[in-house]
Amino acid sequence: MQKSTVIKIAIPVVAALVIIESVVVLNNLTAKTKVPVQSPEEVEVASGAKNPVVTPKVTEAPQADMVFEVQNKSMKQGQGYPVSLNMTTRKNYQIDSFDVYVKYDPTAFEVSNLTFDPKLGKPTFSKVSSNTGLLVANIYLSSPKGLAVNANQDVLKLMGFTVTPKKTGVFNFEVNTGNGRGESATMMVENGTAKVIPFSSNPLEVNVSK
Repeated sequence: MQKSTVIKIAIPVVAALVIIESVVVLNNLTAKTKVPVQSPEEVEVASGAKNPVVTPKVTEAPQADMVFEVQNKSMKQGQGYPVSLNMTTRKNYQIDSFDVYVKYDPTAFEVSNLTFDPKLGKPTFSKVSSNTGLLVANIYLSSPKGLAVNANQDVLKLMGFTVTPKKTGVFNFEVNTGNGRGESATMMVENGTAKVIPFSSNPLEVNVSK
């Protein structure tokens, strides 16, 4: 057989072998590749199962409660009313710090006279921001052991303030839990563990008339 004929036969055979080997390698890589599931839930897929078994994330039960206190939820435009945000815990805690953010409508209220429980000391930072509609207090306890809070006994006034309605309507004051980026989120941190203590809260609804 002539050399040129051998070359003509060998070229397609080699090309076919290269294609087959590429397909085998690609299949192996595909079998080993895991596609991450971008979901707010944890997904567990059983071997050989047709459908994934979805396991919802576990939310911690609240261990503290934040409650607004006001003498009268029916308010008159132009008059001042004291409001406070109080906290109790369901377990005994040593608390290291508080970040408190209360959301309100700055077009509907003038807010002044921020006050705090003497047990908390003077906040590192506090402000009434009419631009963002937030009351802010960052409190860091100076004691190395933090502040002891007894379950269902100690009531702390995290923040007190005076509201003066500027217009009529129904409005809410709320404990702010963040803006989606983890900013301006109310939290309490346990001393020693640096664990954020889960809490419950309800908005304060007030009705303003002339």
